[in-house]
Amino acid sequence: MNIPLFLKYKPKEIKDMYYDDILINKLNNLYINLDNIILIGDNSSGKTCIIEILKKKYKNNLHLYNFHYRGYDIITTTINNFIKIKSESLKIVILDNIDNISHKSQLIISSFINMNDNVKFILSCNNINNVIESIQSSSILIKLLLNKEILYNKLINICDDEKIIYENEKLFTYLIEIYNYDIRKILNIIELINTSFKILNITNIKKLLNKLDICIIKELYKKLEKNNIIHCITIVNKLLKEGYSHNDILLVLIDEIKKYKIKDKIKIDIINIINKQYIIINEVVISKLQVYCCLAQICNYFNENS
Repeated sequence: MNIPLFLKYKPKEIKDMYYDDILINKLNNLYINLDNIILIGDNSSGKTCIIEILKKKYKNNLHLYNFHYRGYDIITTTINNFIKIKSESLKIVILDNIDNISHKSQLIISSFINMNDNVKFILSCNNINNVIESIQSSSILIKLLLNKEILYNKLINICDDEKIIYENEKLFTYLIEIYNYDIRKILNIIELINTSFKILNITNIKKLLNKLDICIIKELYKKLEKNNIIHCITIVNKLLKEGYSHNDILLVLIDEIKKYKIKDKIKIDIINIINKQYIIINEVVISKLQVYCCLAQICNYFNENS
């Protein structure tokens, strides 16, 4: 039975994670001398994988899945009963997505932390700003950032080990960018393309997924920032000629803008401009003029706010 690549190469130890040496060393120290920690990171940043590695060592654990859908009494009773169980080995309580639950629920959890020296809490979240101060101050905060170079080299090594033919190494950067560092999705698509086309290249990726070239969308955004409307229209016309729809272009542009490190106000204003034209295209009229209008409004926005 063939094992999917993402399972075959799933990190089994902290040292196998796709982080830089500083973060690996910090995680290894906590693996040996566990304390209350909050793992902070986007989806696919490795939070779940780290938790699974910790559970293998600290087998006396309570992992509450989707606990934010349960009542306060159930949360309180379950955690309290687990803490009261006498044990010589260290016990850990694991709670996912702590930032998704209410302030009241977080206060309940905060009251349990540091109640017993033999119990440690492993919490995870996407946005640390949505976690109350009392929980933060009682925990070590670990920001999980995947290292692009390490991930890039790992993908090359996997393809070499699996004898997967690839056109050039630059395409791995392309995959990392369009899948936003999600190693599971990247390995799944590599495996699918290898099965379907026998060679991994950007052309086959686009054939399989009908993906817009992110590099072109990035170029489009740069030209928008520089108020170069003529170049923007040229890029859009080229994409339309290649068979992409008006919606494809606007939706991918929105997705890319969400990833950019720009001020939230700018991000929201630009996305609102695009959304208005997107609605017009879908409900009123499908026309290149609507896309051109959208581009012109974004250029004008940058011109007025430069």
